[in-house]
Amino acid sequence: HLCVSNDAVLYDDSTIQIGVKSQYHAVEGKMQLYYGNRSNGVLGEFHVFCQNDEKESLSLTAQPVANSIKAKQQISQSIHFNAKKPFVNPPTFVISYLLNDNTKKTIQLKLPVIQSKFMTPLEFSKDEYVRVWRNHEFISNEASSVVNIVPKFDGSLIKLARALSLGGALHYHSDVESDPHK
Repeated sequence: HLCVSNDAVLYDDSTIQIGVKSQYHAVEGKMQLYYGNRSNGVLGEFHVFCQNDEKESLSLTAQPVANSIKAKQQISQSIHFNAKKPFVNPPTFVISYLLNDNTKKTIQLKLPVIQSKFMTPLEFSKDEYVRVWRNHEFISNEASSVVNIVPKFDGSLIKLARALSLGGALHYHSDVESDPHK
């Protein structure tokens, strides 16, 4: 869900809820992570470690977090991203903390940072779109694949449209060309 949306809950269990709010502009991204303690005790020795295997493609700077979260309280962490070149694997982060009974808990998650978040759609008139679509360089770089989407979207056109737009990076153009063989 967070691949096409910029704010939602990333993780939720009986102890902790992790929410995300993010915004992107060109090659820059900013994400705010919210860690909410859902338990009645303190989450001690709270640590967040970000692992980024694609440092040459995507740089990130994470603000430190408090080392504990009081019962029923929330803390936040700011992370800044810079996309230097295309990347495949999103950063992961590992959250570890001690429960009230000193049991250590560790959670590993992927940050919802994907290439399309850094894309900005271009607005084309009908004529400009057709000119680009027929351009030899565009055609020679075209790639396609067949994907079975029926199980994933279960007939929901809204979910399908949202996924195909890659979170707003792509736009649907209707009635651009009535004859696809032109």
